[in-house]
Amino acid sequence: HHSGRIMLLHLLPLLSICLLPISCLSYNISTTWNGYPVRHLPTQLEISSTPSGDLTIQMTARFFSSPAPPPNCVRGKPYPGLWNYEVVEVFFLEPETESYVELEFSPCGAHLALLLHPQRVDLVTYLPLRFTVYTDTPAVGMWTGKAFIPFGYLPPNVSKFNAYGIHGADDGEEDLAWEDGKVYEALFPVDQATPAPDFHNLEAFEEINLEEVGVSVSEDLSDIWRAAMEGKQLSGLLP
Repeated sequence: HHSGRIMLLHLLPLLSICLLPISCLSYNISTTWNGYPVRHLPTQLEISSTPSGDLTIQMTARFFSSPAPPPNCVRGKPYPGLWNYEVVEVFFLEPETESYVELEFSPCGAHLALLLHPQRVDLVTYLPLRFTVYTDTPAVGMWTGKAFIPFGYLPPNVSKFNAYGIHGADDGEEDLAWEDGKVYEALFPVDQATPAPDFHNLEAFEEINLEEVGVSVSEDLSDIWRAAMEGKQLSGLLP
């Protein structure tokens, strides 16, 4: 019994934040991009806030180790083209102006944050953020990531979102895989008649009220969004 108690203490920082007496939104990505049920423990997302109103996202996912991890991944640093690898993604959208932030997280510890406006046009890339990964947590073969996103990265009046997962097809998932051998998953999927996975299909996004979990949502452009809209090409990879 003794070792079991130590194990539980070890996991305390990573137990579901939605069990704590704080405001939290919990979601499971339980379908593929076109609505078929996934065949593994669904990726869980828990969305909350810091006392200062920044956004927190905790994700717990199966670790497929497929495709192979991004070469030269550095924990806590941005990684170009992270969507080509095993990843969990969350997009937050202001639908009227088609302004959105795209957040991508890898079990290797790398992340990618982009500001986009309008659809598919990235204005700002490689934004810095705090992201920590715990492997084999809460169980062997899984990973948990915790990200802190400054509220200024959110578009003004943010009101919609979607979340996604990408991984190499596991045994018995081949029929769910896309032509590239990867399974594309979505919290809010599209119709099964849709020809191809497209995570920038803003029509599929659903409502979210981040203010109700304590995230600071502004009606005005933040400094970084204002700079982006003024056409300043910003990249966190530059000095």
